[in-house]
Amino acid sequence: MDITFINTQTFEQMLAKVELLSERFAKLASPPKSKELENWLDSQDVCSILLISPSTLQTLRTNGRLSYSQIGSKIYYQKDNVTKLIGAKQLNNQL
Repeated sequence: MDITFINTQTFEQMLAKVELLSERFAKLASPPKSKELENWLDSQDVCSILLISPSTLQTLRTNGRLSYSQIGSKIYYQKDNVTKLIGAKQLNNQL
């Protein structure tokens, strides 16, 4: 087994860099708080708002009735598009 000695100053510099990396990882892992993201909903939110199942939501996406953006495996919808769909749904129910 090898033993490596480092001086205190080098150790403190390494520790500071590890702490900085830890802070950056924590920041990346926390949910974003951007105002731009407040205009987006995930699938669970949309299903709750529209009172529909995930499979019905999939049908709306497939038929092009509700546009979406996908990041990795997560799908997001703009609030404005969901609002327009609610308006169209209410209009169809009145007819």
